[in-house]
Order: sequence, then C-alpha cells, then structure tokens
Amino acid sequence: MKKTSHIKSLPPPLNRRQALNRLTISGVASFGFLSYTQKISAAILQPNDETVPDPTETNTDAHRWRPNLHFTASKGFMNDPCGLIFDGKFYHLYYQFNPKSPQAGEPSWGHAISEDLYHWKDCPIAIAADKTGMIFTGSAVIDEKNSSGLFKDSPQKNLVVFYTKATEKSQSQWLAWSSDGGLHYQNYAKNPVVDAGHNSFRDPKVFWHEPSKKWIMTVVEASKKRVSLYGSYDLISWMHLSNFGPSGLFGTEWECPNLVELEIENETNPDGSPKTCWVFFVSINPGAPLGGSSTQYFLGQFDGERFTRKSAGVGVVDFAKDNYALQFYNHFPNHEKVYLGWFGNWQYCEELPTKEWNGAMTLPRKATLRRNADKFLSLIQKPLGLEALREAKIDIQFPESQKNTWLLSALKRRQLKPYENFHATLPNETAVEFLMDVVVEERGVRNPDGASGRAGRVIIELTNALAEKLSLGFDAASCQFWVDRSELRGFHHPFFTGSFSVALPKDSQQFSLRLILDGCTLEVYINDGEDVGTFLLYPYHPLTTLTIGATNATLTLDKLELYRLKRTMNRPHFSSP
Repeated sequence: MKKTSHIKSLPPPLNRRQALNRLTISGVASFGFLSYTQKISAAILQPNDETVPDPTETNTDAHRWRPNLHFTASKGFMNDPCGLIFDGKFYHLYYQFNPKSPQAGEPSWGHAISEDLYHWKDCPIAIAADKTGMIFTGSAVIDEKNSSGLFKDSPQKNLVVFYTKATEKSQSQWLAWSSDGGLHYQNYAKNPVVDAGHNSFRDPKVFWHEPSKKWIMTVVEASKKRVSLYGSYDLISWMHLSNFGPSGLFGTEWECPNLVELEIENETNPDGSPKTCWVFFVSINPGAPLGGSSTQYFLGQFDGERFTRKSAGVGVVDFAKDNYALQFYNHFPNHEKVYLGWFGNWQYCEELPTKEWNGAMTLPRKATLRRNADKFLSLIQKPLGLEALREAKIDIQFPESQKNTWLLSALKRRQLKPYENFHATLPNETAVEFLMDVVVEERGVRNPDGASGRAGRVIIELTNALAEKLSLGFDAASCQFWVDRSELRGFHHPFFTGSFSVALPKDSQQFSLRLILDGCTLEVYINDGEDVGTFLLYPYHPLTTLTIGATNATLTLDKLELYRLKRTMNRPHFSSP
C-alpha cells in the first residue's frame, strides 16, 4: 500500500505519499424510502458521472490485457483492497482508487458489490479525497448490536469503516459509518479515533474477538517495522494493548496488517472442532526478497491483547512478486477465511502498458494451514468457487501412439513417453483453467540428454505465432518448480523479474498443478495450494498454444484437464485482429 502520487502541481517539498487530496463523502443523495436491496440497485443504475467513470472506452488497445474474471476498475489506478466485508447478501469490495489517472495519486475508496465474488457491479465512490488529507487503506465491520451508538434504527447492516487520514505531517485513524448498506459514509464528528502523533501510522484492520468480547485493531507503525494492537468495546474509544515487531523480513516499511485465526487441515480438538492457529500477515515495501513489495506471515497465539510467535520462522505468501496488500473478509459465511490481494508490485505498477486502466485483484482465495512434509505448519491457498465458472473442456491432442491407448484406463490415467508432447489450442479472449497431476518416471541417471537438458524435467509452454513463450515446469532432480515470463515481449522494465522458482518436497517425483490464465493475470497453485505464484503477464500477442512434454522421461498423468471459464466482469474488451 505504498501511497503515491504523480500530481504535477504539488510543491517540491511534498513526497508522493504526502500529497494532499480531495475528500468528499459521495454516494446516493437520497433513497430513504427504498429497501436496502433497492438502494444498492439504485446506486448501481445511477452512478455519479464524476466519480464513477463510464467503463466504455474508445481506445480498445488499452484493454488488450483486460481480465475476464479478475476484478479491475473501469479506468484509472487501483491498488489495495479495503473494507472487505459480507453483509449477509452482498460481498463488498472497497479499494484504493484514482479514477483520474492510470498512476497512483488522489486515493479514494472505490466500491463494488457481488453476490458470488466474481460477478461485480460498480457502485459510486464511497469515500473520496479532499484537501483535509489522503484516504489510505482501512477495513469495515458490522456493528450489529450498535455498540458505537451511531445507529438509531435497525442494527442490521450497520457498516462502520476505519481508514487512515494522511497529511504531510500526520497519519491517523478515522471512523466513518453508513446506515444504508455502505453506499455512502458519514465521518464521526470527533475523529480521529486513534492517533499516535506521527506520519508513519496506517492501515487499520479491525475485527471482533469473541473470547475477549472486544474489537481489535491492528495498525502499522510503518517506518518502525512494527504493528500496534488496540482494543475497544464501542469502536470509538481505543486502548493500546501491545506491539508486534520488528521481526521477520524488515523491508523499508511495514504495511497492511491482518491478524486471522486459520483452521489446520485434518487436525481436530478432543471435542471434534478443528484445531486452529493465529496467523499475522504483514506486507513490506520496498525491500522484499525478490524486490519491491511482498507479504510475509507469522504463526502464533493471540490472547486478546498480545500476539506471541510459535517459532522463529517466517513464511512468504507468494513465490512470485505480484500479490500485495492482501486483506481478509470480515463476516465471511461459515467463518471461512477468504482474502483478496492486489495484483501488482510497487517497483513497476505505475508503468504498466495497460494505459487507461491499471490494477487488478486476485481471485478470492480461501486460506487454511496444513502440515508439510517436514511436519511444520504452512499456509494453504485455494481459489474459491471457481469450479462453478467452468464451461466445456478444451480438447487436448494426444500423441499418435496414445490416442486410443489408456494406461490403467479404470483410473483415467495417461502416459506420455519420452519425446512425445500433448498439445491444445487456447481459446481467444477467454480465461482458461488448466489442471494436471503428474508422476515423473524414476531414473538412475540425471545427466543431460543432448540439447534438451537434464532428464526428468516436465515442461509446459504457452506460445504464439510471434515465438513468444511462457514456460513453466518441474525439475525432478532438484525437486523445484519454475515459471519464466522473460520471453513475453509486451512489457519490459528493469525490475520486472523474468524467472521464478520454488522448492517442492524433497525427493518428490510428482506434483499437482492448477493454472488460471486470465488476461494479464496468471495464478499458479502447486500441490493443492501448498505453493502459490501470482504473476502479471504481458505478451505482445495472445498466447494460443499449450504444449506439455518432458526431457527424456516418461510421465504418468492422473489428471489432465483444460477448461474455458465464463466471463464475469462487464468491462471493455480487446478483440485481437
């Protein structure tokens, strides 16, 4: 959540995060006689022309890489997800938004709603900037019992948001509230509700902690690389409880803290309830291991006042570098822990080739914990609800020797012999999902076999007629998986890293893979979410062919599936010639 601006009229003494912007509370002016659902519908049908630009664009080339599933703003610059909450009917997505430019600056809170986290509808800007200060990242809760005393009527859908109000000299936490389902907000008259007295204090994430019967706020002291924890019984008066950090990866600044209790897969308490562990997610920027921005996590215990680490280890959310500032939903159904992240990296996010629009959200990801091969707990991430968007399978062309031959046909297995390949034609202008479970033949010798490289490498390539190539694969000798985007030619930047890798379990000769390719986005899930990579991709021309093969090794495939995915985002779309 590096808050930046390129407003040329700003005086030189102000850095990009200190730019003053407009704040006006905007939304639907008067729908007091309508039901909650009618109010939401009216806001969608009658957007404010100034703050919610018409998504119709004249420059179709600007939408060359526009995703079909991943949320993108209609135009302008979008970054951190904010105020993620489910109100019983709608999932709300607020987000950092500059509608006037494809670069960061003048951050407002954009707003969209969905009933399934995929089909999104734009609402008017919820909180827009003004001369009193910038509007940074924050969170939302439902004050069901009116503990704040701000709501006179029904306690249903009493939305309260917390955000950072920033000026050149200060960053403090402000409260605003809505009684119409989050369409527009009124600032609390006695803001700020939390103020540490300096200008490196931001990103409040608030949640209800049932065991201690109070609200908890986590907020970073960014330059000190620590998180402050506060508690409240009424959402207005806050007491400092403790600090966490510095610890783990320092970076230059800490941002966007999220403290959540995650279930541990396949482990239960004596009463049959699932075992859990508290996880503290903290984003860093710049200074991530791969450069720029990234998110780390810590495992531990939380007693309502203090977070205590279980071990000295620290994990990273992503083995690539394009997932930042994640935020978990509050009030998610069935107490599942689901997050959205910003598809970007502050090293190059303001120079991307999409021009008129900039920024995307990840797919909704459910998070749990699982014990890995070494019996340590690690983060598990899986896309939520994607199966419902699958259309008919895409045909995969098998080698001639395998067209009519099944290996263990009752188990639906395929075998790919050395020097053979599977091929598939990728549909144009459509998101696709690819799934593969593969076992690599055991070999006693791993020496290179000619120009193809070391034996036992599984190679997956997505290519086009311009010889552009996206390469992914598994090296069985070292048990590592790689992704290489360096041979795509639509975007070049000194910090746009080309190749990435991640180590899989030692001595493993098999893995499962799930890819979602959608416009400029690629999400890679390995071994049922044990390792996840999030990538921005900019081929000059759409990738049209999928090829799967191996270097002098036989592959046994338990699963090999390719699907078209339904388009869910109503956005301008590029049609290739």
